[in-house]
Amino acid sequence: MFPVSAVSLLDSGVPSPICLTVNETSRHSEQHPLFSGRSRRADYLQLYPELDQLCERFGFGWGDALADWSYAPEWMLLALARAARPPLPMPIRVSPSASHSDQINELIARHRPLDSELRRLGILVQRLASTHAHAAVRTLSESFSHIRHDAQLHLLHGEMVVFPLHLAQQDACARPRPPLSADFTSALGFLADGHREISCQADRLPAQIDAALTSCCDPDFDLVRTGVTALAAGFKANAAAEDAVLLPVKG
Repeated sequence: MFPVSAVSLLDSGVPSPICLTVNETSRHSEQHPLFSGRSRRADYLQLYPELDQLCERFGFGWGDALADWSYAPEWMLLALARAARPPLPMPIRVSPSASHSDQINELIARHRPLDSELRRLGILVQRLASTHAHAAVRTLSESFSHIRHDAQLHLLHGEMVVFPLHLAQQDACARPRPPLSADFTSALGFLADGHREISCQADRLPAQIDAALTSCCDPDFDLVRTGVTALAAGFKANAAAEDAVLLPVKG
C-alpha cells in the first residue's frame, strides 16, 4: 500500500532528516508521545484538559514521566484512557495566503490527536481482549490492531514522504521550466489510497463492537464505540485538509 521507505521508517522509528527540515516539532520527533510510559501530565492537558483532575487525584506531577512516577504504569494508562474524551476534529482552516511550510506544519499538527487516539483506544481494546475470551472480541482486537498499524503508517507516509515532496514541488514551480515530479504524483496516489482504506476500515468497526457486545457486557465497549466514531470523523477531516493543501499541485 505504501512505499517501502515509509514502511522502513515506521519499523525503525527513526525520523527522516527531510521531515525534520519541514517541521522540527513533528510528532515523530516528539519526546513524549501520549498514552506511553514517557508521557507527562503537561503533555496530556494540551489535548485532554479533562484529565487534570484525575492526575491531581493520583498525584501525577507536571514534570514526571509516567514510567518514572510508577514502576507499573499500566493501571494509570488505563485510567487515563478511560477518562479522556476524543478531541474535536480541527476545522479546515488552511489559509491560502499562508506559506507552504506553514500549511504543511498545520497538517502535521492535525496528526497528533489522531495518533494519540489510536494509542488511547488501543489500550482500551487490548484490555477488553485480555478480559473477555470471546471470538467476537478477538476479532475486534485484531481489526483494531490492523487499522492502527495502517493509520500510523499512513500518517508517517504523509509526514516523511508526501509533505517533503510537496515542498520540493512548490520550490520547483517557483523556478522557470520546473521538472516534472513523478515521485510526488505517485506519493499522492498512495496517500489517496490510504485515505479510502482507513475510512473503510473505521466504518466497519462499529458493527464489530456490536457483535462483541452480544457476547459480553463491559462499559469499555461504549468508550471504544465513541472513540472509534470520533476517530473516523477525524481522519475524514484530515483527508479533506490534506486535499485542500496538496491536490492543487497534483500533476
